[in-house]
This record gives sequence, structure tokens and C-alpha cells, in this order.
Amino acid sequence: MAAWLTLPRSRLMLPIAAAESAEAEREAQGLRRRLADRGWASRLADCLERRPQLGRQVFARGETEPYAGITAGAPPPADTAELLRACLRLLQLPHRDQVYRPRPPALWRVPDALERMRQLLPTLGEGADLSSFLPPPSEARPQSPWQRRAALATTFMAGLELGRDGFVALAQDKAFEEIRLRRNGEAVVLK
Repeated sequence: MAAWLTLPRSRLMLPIAAAESAEAEREAQGLRRRLADRGWASRLADCLERRPQLGRQVFARGETEPYAGITAGAPPPADTAELLRACLRLLQLPHRDQVYRPRPPALWRVPDALERMRQLLPTLGEGADLSSFLPPPSEARPQSPWQRRAALATTFMAGLELGRDGFVALAQDKAFEEIRLRRNGEAVVLK
């Protein structure tokens, strides 16, 4: 492009015949126009590049695909009887009531712990540690370590409920030490 521009420019600067000068002028105008068109095309490409692109920044609404052999705007052909037969076939499938429901683990519940504590507190005299309030392990249903920890936490919550209701008073000497329960002036120790 630069070589093409210097050729008409040199023709315009040198004293040449009028016909050659007019032709050089036309070539220079054509090259200027091509150069301006290239600048305009470059700016247009930049403008198009900055616009939001479909599928990236802008998403179009979904349109139904035209059916073969159907004029635009006309609803697709439908056989109502066939649609009802298909619905009837679906309704006649065997009913599946069997849904998987895992058995919840047998855990010591707070109401059970409250009942056990209310039964044992009067009989223990001075009281006992928390393990004496836990449910007794049965040979038919051995307890796993996490079930034992859950029972311990449940019994502790039952003790807190009894303390809230005023049946017992909770006390602890240090953090992570045994928790003592006092019922009617008697000390009961919870671990």
C-alpha cells in the first residue's frame, strides 16, 4: 500500500504531461478511498467484536421447529384419540409403592432418657455418674460406639431439661470434668 501511494505522489510532484497528471490524481484518489474503506472496515469489525454475542452474553428464546409439510402458524396435526390411548397405557402400568426407606438406627431418645432418669434419681440416693442413667446394653441388640455416644448425649440433654424445669441443679468444677446433679440437696454425678 505504501509503494502504491508513493508512485502517484511522485507522479504528482514531478512536472509531467497533463494527461499523466490527471491519471496519477485519479489513482491517488482511488488509493485514498481504499485506505479509508479499510479503516472503516476495521472500525466496523471492532464495533461488531464489542457487541454481545449470541450464545455467550445474550441468549435467544427457544423457537419451535417448523414441521415438514405444515404451513407457518398452523398447529401441528394431532390425533386426540391416540394421545388418550397413550395416557391410558401409562395409567395402566403396575403401581410402584415400594420406595426405598432406610431403617433409622435404634438410638436412645430424649423422652426415654427423661423417663429413665426420673425413675432412677430417687433410688440412687447420693446419685451416680452418667453411665448409670444410660440404657442397659442388651445381648440381642449390641451397641456400636456411635450409638453409645449418642445415648450419652441424649442422657445429657435429658439432664439439662430436668435442670431447666428445676428438678435438678447442674454443676461442674472444671471444663471437661464430670457434671454433677443435685436433686433435693443430694448430689448426683453425670459424666
